[in-house]
Amino acid sequence: MSFYKTKDGHFAREKGGVSKSRIMSDPRFARTRENIREFQDTAKAVKLLKDTLRPATVKISDTKLHHRLMRELMRVLKADLLNPRGDRKV
Repeated sequence: MSFYKTKDGHFAREKGGVSKSRIMSDPRFARTRENIREFQDTAKAVKLLKDTLRPATVKISDTKLHHRLMRELMRVLKADLLNPRGDRKV
């Protein structure tokens, strides 16, 4: 187990899981790969938005802004009914 401390308190987690090479090649992880692609695209969109807004938000100290933007842009991504899962764009 790994123990660590954040601003929100103390946490513990177990190490382990499936290897990256198996996730990226095994047919049983196709849905996982789709989710990874969508998450990556959304994270890039959040970064672009934050970089664009940075001059206006430079004096704001908000540690959860990234998470809120990510949540909202994931909702936008999931509203895309034209493209198949894994190819949806924000």
